[in-house]
Amino acid sequence: MKNFITLVLCVWLSTSFAEEIPMSSDPESTKSNFNYRYTATFDKNMSSISSANFAMSGIEAYRQFDDFYFENAGIYNRALSYFTRFMATTHIIIANHEIGGHGARAREFGLGTSYKVSFFNGTTKLHDNSSKFSDFPLQKRIAIDAAGIQASHLLAENIKTRCFESNNINPTYGVGYFVSQGDQPIYILFSKKDRKKDDISSYIKNINTLYNTNYLTKSKLKHYAVLDFLDPFMWYSGYSYVMNQEISIPMFKINQNIEYLPAIRSILATYGLERKLVNHFKFNDQKYAQLSMSYGKNMNFKSYAIGANAYNIVNIHNVALGAELMFWYQPQILIAHPTLAKSKLGGLFAVNTNFDLYKTAKGIINGVVSVGIKSKGFVEGRPLQSSWLLRAGLQLNL
Repeated sequence: MKNFITLVLCVWLSTSFAEEIPMSSDPESTKSNFNYRYTATFDKNMSSISSANFAMSGIEAYRQFDDFYFENAGIYNRALSYFTRFMATTHIIIANHEIGGHGARAREFGLGTSYKVSFFNGTTKLHDNSSKFSDFPLQKRIAIDAAGIQASHLLAENIKTRCFESNNINPTYGVGYFVSQGDQPIYILFSKKDRKKDDISSYIKNINTLYNTNYLTKSKLKHYAVLDFLDPFMWYSGYSYVMNQEISIPMFKINQNIEYLPAIRSILATYGLERKLVNHFKFNDQKYAQLSMSYGKNMNFKSYAIGANAYNIVNIHNVALGAELMFWYQPQILIAHPTLAKSKLGGLFAVNTNFDLYKTAKGIINGVVSVGIKSKGFVEGRPLQSSWLLRAGLQLNL
């Protein structure tokens, strides 16, 4: 947890750079005037979703420092900003990969953990409290294998949502999104054939062991990884970072009020690979929503999913409401004989709220609460078992 403590300290220290912002009588216009947003949420076992909020706050803390120190800097300091942005965001992303990814799944399964995080590498060591890790269910091992890169994706989603809400991409968010969303394809493409202990090699081995086959290979996985680069937002983000400037988000105009941007990515699920089409929508240049569809075929199993996520789509007084809805048809997981698994329907529904708690001359403190329910099944960052979903915390707007 040392890295999370470091992130929290960064958030606290960086607030000293904030300038006073005049308050407006209109709560919505007031929120839109704030430059920086820090979110800390907690749920059972500190899931990848809550961990991504902390990591996002770490990136935000660096952005606030970057804006203060490099905004009117000379050419040499501006050149230095390329290095510091990359190093700061990369370190946060790696910490989130380990602590908020592998660690989150380990905590879900009751395992102890220890971590080692550097600027370009990280490791998670698992401690089996029952002393017999060899008997640990294979699908749980697979879930742990893939949890790191899935945590990176959830952090990338935080960054992307923040960009769509502000209608632009700044260089710090740009490098943060490019590195976090690129974690999966880069990890896969540069995974060496002779390595047997990295996440990707372990995922392949355990999937093939699970179904008693050689169906999944590194070559096949690398073909899937190429799909992850079919994400225009990744390239927009890279452009913002390289050009060292804030850019607006290019989108296709459906009509005067609706804009659209597609993306494709791959998913390393507990039962095999899936392809996913993500559709981004912006309404009236203010409201942001996603509609996604995924498909997978592994051995004799097929999987399908459709999901919708609306971010702060309804505002009532000082309360912003969003919702997440997902349905899937996928092979049963966590059963005694996975090769005999039947495909089952499942779903998830959650309501997300954000509301004002306290206002000062410098900003607003909001409450953040998410309540939902999910059936048994695989969803990135969510428990594998059926469960209630409850997450709560605070958001500081400066």
